[in-house]
Amino acid sequence: MRKLYLNQKIFKITDHYEVFDEYGNAVYQVDQEFRFIGNTVHVRKFDGTNGFTIERGFYFFLPTYEITFDDGKEIKIKQNFTFFRKDIDLISDDYNLKLKGNFWDMDFEIFEGDRVVGRIYKEYFTFRDKFVLEILEDEYEDEILALTIAIDEIKDNEKSS
Repeated sequence: MRKLYLNQKIFKITDHYEVFDEYGNAVYQVDQEFRFIGNTVHVRKFDGTNGFTIERGFYFFLPTYEITFDDGKEIKIKQNFTFFRKDIDLISDDYNLKLKGNFWDMDFEIFEGDRVVGRIYKEYFTFRDKFVLEILEDEYEDEILALTIAIDEIKDNEKSS
């Protein structure tokens, strides 16, 4: 199991922050472009391996995020229509991940089928937003980070509406 930590800025127009591992080492750099319509986030790894880009679009009034990895792989994060809870899927040609948990408290488990592959939760009583990602299956690290960035952006948009 590996843990990652996202510490966001207090006042932000766009997001620019580092993602740290459990030893305090910076492992990712997150940079959001300022745009009036849509959203683009570039995530690069400090170890020199492939990073990814997250593009936000709208389909049927619900946000959809397309993640493109530097190696050409593409996945989609899709928010589904529900009345009382959030339903978010991560879809690729190779697998499907399902996010389950409490959207308002930022406490989630990520499933592939009935197997838990990761957890995302928000730490409270901190000076700024701090998210903890527990990566239970190493091959899904980038996907869980992309899900966390998308969830945070969905919450930010709902706050501003």
